[in-house]
Amino acid sequence: IIANLIVDNDTNPIRDYSNITDALSAISTNQKIYVYSGFYNESINIEKEGISIQGESKGNTTVNCSNKLYAFLLNANNITLSNFSVSCKKVGGNYPLGVWLYETNYSRIYNMIISGTEYAMRFGNLLGGQTSTFYNAIQSVIFDNNDNSFSSSSGVLMRYNNITENNF
Repeated sequence: IIANLIVDNDTNPIRDYSNITDALSAISTNQKIYVYSGFYNESINIEKEGISIQGESKGNTTVNCSNKLYAFLLNANNITLSNFSVSCKKVGGNYPLGVWLYETNYSRIYNMIISGTEYAMRFGNLLGGQTSTFYNAIQSVIFDNNDNSFSSSSGVLMRYNNITENNF
């Protein structure tokens, strides 16, 4: 495994952290986090440029947004997410988002399963206003049992995004 930090919520002796959020706090820009199979109850806000987060396998590495608004929030450029299952349930009045591309360009999301969310992917902010998502690639993502696959707010500039080979 080639990674700067390793996450495992089991007792793996080579792990650096037991959750993804703590690993993100410790990592520098342009580095990679590898996440072993497991169930992670987290809401992950990625605010550092060039971060890559790779799960061990999309069938066995699950992020549940644990009653929060999102599982992954992309709020920096050049982010890569791969090999995860994302599951978020509606709790009370909250409508959870699987992957929220808030203000990100040149990011890549691939080989994932997003299920059971109100919005599988959201582009832009929740209340409208100017944000941008340019040159992002979304590939080989299975959208399963979501109320909506994609959503965006008014004022979002979405250009040159590549959405291919997905299963809706």
